[in-house]
Amino acid sequence: MATSKQLVDMLRLCLCFGKNSSHPQELLKRKNFLGLCVAFLLCSSRESCFHFVNHGGIEQLAHFFSHDIHNSSAVVLLLLAVIEQAT
Repeated sequence: MATSKQLVDMLRLCLCFGKNSSHPQELLKRKNFLGLCVAFLLCSSRESCFHFVNHGGIEQLAHFFSHDIHNSSAVVLLLLAVIEQAT
């Protein structure tokens, strides 16, 4: 069974929200949504949330919030839920 730190380390690629501009736009949106879902799950536990924040998760959420917020209202609500969980 993996620890929460190992889980965050394994999912780090998924959590790099808008930083890879070589993807087509639709694939990037799906990756961002998947990353937000993973971040929400990680922030549901105290220990994994600590590792998420410790690995720069808040900075990634801030980057996503400032650049990719216009996707949809569902993405906005999910992003706000992740931020609420993390803080």
